[in-house]
Amino acid sequence: MPSVVNSTYGEASKAIAGLLPSSVTAYSAYRDVELPGDHDTWTVCFQGPAAGARLLPGQDRPELHLVAPGTACPGSRNATLHPTPTAAPTPARQADPSGNPPRDNPPRDNPPTDDDTSGSHSGSQGGGGGTTVRGGSFCSPQGATGVTTKGTPMVCGPGSDGRNRWHAG
Repeated sequence: MPSVVNSTYGEASKAIAGLLPSSVTAYSAYRDVELPGDHDTWTVCFQGPAAGARLLPGQDRPELHLVAPGTACPGSRNATLHPTPTAAPTPARQADPSGNPPRDNPPRDNPPTDDDTSGSHSGSQGGGGGTTVRGGSFCSPQGATGVTTKGTPMVCGPGSDGRNRWHAG
């Protein structure tokens, strides 16, 4: 087998074909790079069998591992040319300063419009206004009714931001 490392695939396959009539098998030297249909100008980085090995017709099928013109050969076969980027770590959720556990919901952007500060409940289509709600909180569905802990009747409807919120009804 002739030494064909650092020659083009075109030159290497001609040199081998002069000694062995069987065809040469070509591979990309990088496992993440596809070999195009026409790779005559690609450079040989690795060969098998090794240079100086005896070629036996019908038994040996030389293999050449190639890189694109202008690309450096890898240190070993099947290396990766383009490493897969690693995902950025997800930041840990932290407890708020009051010591409460982390929460997925962002703080409410509109304060309650009612003096009720006992807690927020997302009411439902109330039978007789029995659902306890907080003015200004998000609600669903539109038209649902509820009352604050102070007894103020509330209705679920579009707020100034276009989202349904509880307001006096």
